[in-house]
Formats: sequence, structure tokens, C-alpha cells
Amino acid sequence: MLRLARLALLACALLAPVDAALTLYLNHAVASGLLSGGEANPLYAAPDGLADPAKVLAGRLSATALTLVSYKVLPTIRGRREL
Repeated sequence: MLRLARLALLACALLAPVDAALTLYLNHAVASGLLSGGEANPLYAAPDGLADPAKVLAGRLSATALTLVSYKVLPTIRGRREL
């Protein structure tokens, strides 16, 4: 059961950057009118710096890296200490 939970956590961590990229693309598409026939929707337009794509993706990638470290590296270190 624990192994299944760890695999689910790993899968979520690997999909987080993809989710962030799709969310940013869809928000941009709605805000600029790409999905609504060319009419921009100001409700979805974010203020400058609020939804900076580079910052969002960097945050998601760092969260993914931390999850991978906790999933792969920490158990290895723990196993070596027990020996």
C-alpha cells in the first residue's frame, strides 16, 4: 500500500510541470481571445508579474525536484545509515 502511494506521489510530481504549462497556455488563450472568436476577456488577464510563466514553471519544477529527491535519494541515504 505504501509503495502504491509513493508511486502515485511520483506520478503527480512528474505531471506537475505539464499541468502548469497547460494551465498557463489556456489562461493566456482565454485572456487574449484565442478561444472565444477573437474577443479578449479581461477577467482572465492577470496583472503584470502575477502569472509570470517562467516563475510558475520554475516553482513547479522545483517542487518536482524536491519530490523526486524525497522519493529516490532520501530512502537511499536512510538505507546506507542503517548498514
